[in-house]
Amino acid sequence: LDRGGACSDGSEAQSRLKVAATTFGLGKKTDNGWSFLLETMHERYDRLYELYHFAPGIDQRQRGLNLIQLRLSARL
Repeated sequence: LDRGGACSDGSEAQSRLKVAATTFGLGKKTDNGWSFLLETMHERYDRLYELYHFAPGIDQRQRGLNLIQLRLSARL
């Protein structure tokens, strides 16, 4: 893709956008009315996905996503 987002080369018959993701979570819910959840997620993008979904320019592209989430809840 060029800086305007248009294709700069010819198309490929076998082109695919790929995203690989792994998620893991652990949680507990009790009869006392409280619960917690800890979750982590990691996504990895191939180069074509990176070019297609993120603006051109080295500083603006995203090669993956890492997320850690902690949720606590209580019944009052």
